[in-house]
Amino acid sequence: GSRAEAHWDLDLLLQEARLWKERRPKWERNQHRPFRFPATELDAMQPVLKGERILAVHAERASDIEGVLRACSGLRCVLLGGAEAWILKDALAKSEITVVLDPMLNAPESFDRLQARPDNAAILAKAGVSVAFSTFSSHNVRTLRQGAGNAIRAGLSHQAARVAVTEIPAAAFGRPDRGHRRVHKRREVD
Repeated sequence: GSRAEAHWDLDLLLQEARLWKERRPKWERNQHRPFRFPATELDAMQPVLKGERILAVHAERASDIEGVLRACSGLRCVLLGGAEAWILKDALAKSEITVVLDPMLNAPESFDRLQARPDNAAILAKAGVSVAFSTFSSHNVRTLRQGAGNAIRAGLSHQAARVAVTEIPAAAFGRPDRGHRRVHKRREVD
């Protein structure tokens, strides 16, 4: 479908999910108009609306990211992709949305990524945006360190690159107890 349809679908899903809790009994008795989304999807969105679950949304273009920011207002969201996120660095920092980037995709390779740039992660981190790294494919996870190296070469600090691979993704997806490096002491054996 079109971009406009994708934004409309997200907005409608959130709108219907908000109505679902109070109007489900009427819907079950056929006293309410049908919902566009199935009951299973509306049920699945309830923990997102309560802030118990994270909504992950993929967007590359700045205009699409603006739509995600509007739709995710008041929700715990994670932005996946974000090739042009640097353009909206201040709005992303204010919204406290984590941006998950693939630092290997740092050039304009399609119309969705026309303003992609190698220093995207560095610009976002400097603005106070939580930046995480991913390869977005399990068979390329071996390149994650190389991607972090690319981001460092483009201006991201070593520390920011390390936490973009460890702590920030864990925290963004609701596991702040994971992703930390710890120094372990060896126990001496008598």
